[in-house]
Amino acid sequence: MVSQYITTRNTCGNNFISQDGDPEMIYLSPVEQTIDQVILNSTGNFNITQHWINVIMKSIAVPSFAITGAAGTYNFFPHPQDPDYSYAQISVTAGSHTLTADSGFNAIAYGYGFAETYGYNAGTNLKDLYNFIEPINPLNISGTNSACACTPFYFSITYPFQPLSLFWDFKGFQTPNVSVANPVADSTYFINGKQVWRYKLPTPYSYCPAGNYPISITAGTAGADGCGNTQVKDDTLLVRNTPLPDFSWIHNGCVTDSVRFSDATTYDEDVYSYQWTWDFGDGNTSTEQAPVHKYAAPGVYTVSYNLITNIGCISEIKTKQITITGVPVAKFGVSSPLCINKPVTFSDTSTVASPGIIKSWYWDFGDGTLDTTLSNANLVHIYNSAGPKTVSLQIETPSGCQSSPFNKTFTINPNPVVDFTIPAKVCLPYDLANFTDASTISDGTESGFSWKWKFGEPGSGVKDSAATKNASHLYSAVGPFNVKLQVTSAAGCVDSAIKVFSNVFAKASAGFAVNPENCFNTATNVTSNSSGQGNTITNWFWDYGDASNGTGQTASHTYLAAGSYTIKHWVATDKGCNSDTIPQSVIINPLPVANLIPEHWLAKK
Repeated sequence: MVSQYITTRNTCGNNFISQDGDPEMIYLSPVEQTIDQVILNSTGNFNITQHWINVIMKSIAVPSFAITGAAGTYNFFPHPQDPDYSYAQISVTAGSHTLTADSGFNAIAYGYGFAETYGYNAGTNLKDLYNFIEPINPLNISGTNSACACTPFYFSITYPFQPLSLFWDFKGFQTPNVSVANPVADSTYFINGKQVWRYKLPTPYSYCPAGNYPISITAGTAGADGCGNTQVKDDTLLVRNTPLPDFSWIHNGCVTDSVRFSDATTYDEDVYSYQWTWDFGDGNTSTEQAPVHKYAAPGVYTVSYNLITNIGCISEIKTKQITITGVPVAKFGVSSPLCINKPVTFSDTSTVASPGIIKSWYWDFGDGTLDTTLSNANLVHIYNSAGPKTVSLQIETPSGCQSSPFNKTFTINPNPVVDFTIPAKVCLPYDLANFTDASTISDGTESGFSWKWKFGEPGSGVKDSAATKNASHLYSAVGPFNVKLQVTSAAGCVDSAIKVFSNVFAKASAGFAVNPENCFNTATNVTSNSSGQGNTITNWFWDYGDASNGTGQTASHTYLAAGSYTIKHWVATDKGCNSDTIPQSVIINPLPVANLIPEHWLAKK
């Protein structure tokens, strides 16, 4: 019997755990008397502040070990005396913990406090180490009475003595039962210094389906007095199904990354795998449980996997396809011009080598907007602020291989603020309408502007447009007209403005009536019959041709000398438009001169 001691605090070197502890002794179980599941309690009573669990088990079964309620991972180390076994010292919290593994283990639980300690063996499986039934299968390493369903094996039994006879009773699950007189051991060896003999049946057996099958072996012996005796060994053959293999992998999908394969098989109780065969489909193989493999080239590879369990079951071959792609290259183009509040089109030009395809596009437009698309269709984005923007695109294949981000920085430019002045009025038909550009832009690049005018009079043909900063147009009819100015900045940003020009007025038509002949010293009367052509005449103007002027719709003028005169007349409307000047001639006759003849002259005649 072996025990482990914990000494008093600060004694025999016990000063490495906060100087806690008190004397304690724990009996240890031999590695042959293992358990595969146990619930234990790490007590928090009696000022216990630290809790530990020590475990020892076969190295091959370490991956299956688990503790509920334990923080972190379990760091197992090879045993310095036997690398087939590994041990771990695991810190746990107070409370109940369940320990499980696919294979047997031994464990102790203990804890420390100020001048306090507890410790105990977590459990043991008592069995006869010198008399046992063992199915013989060269691949079975379990050391238990376990076998694979539907797989041939040989029965054997081991005794610490040499029986005189053996009777194998299969309880009806195999026929016939077997009697062996004077059996001969097929091997003998020592266990813990005690000699034992193994007896093997020569015929292979197979059990289907999986299950627990009873068996009984009766050994005939001879006592010291020469009297016959018998020893009966009742046991149960544990027949387990061959697990259906399965596996998984971790990989980013890219040929540049190594694939981390792992066993994902579901096992029956007390069954685990200990041999693994991998074929990666590219001419490379592995016998590791969790191999790491890097493919040399992109492609679709068929991975094959099978395993052997601790009870000697050889699984079928599981195959899966893995797609390895080259690293995709993200790239895109950007439309122009790049202007605030105007659509910007992004066109994907990303590539990936066969057999890769692109599944997802991850866009970052550089203004807080993210978008994920499932096709390479063009994307349209509108920026609501000017300035530099860095757009990023990352793409991904169905295998999960992602490209490096492709970044492109460009500047979103302001739009011109279009404005212009229109004339107060235009009088037909000779007044030019002069339009003056007053556009600005926030980045101060007005010198790079280009202009396009539309005067709203399509009937004027090519004269209806202009491409100068300031422009003029001679209208042929009254308004209103929609005058449009479009301004393009040096960066190509375009905006426009439309103003309604209504102050285009028709010319008044002048006309008047006057007596064409009048006598000297007699008033010449003029009457205007002008038309405002839709507008109101507010002023009438007269030029009498003798350096005299007059106003009014009707007027009179007395000439100071006889003669021929040209009267000119024009009018002005309330819109400030003058008519043409209309002339008419008038004759001013002199008064007649009387010539008197004496009466007596008339009498002589």
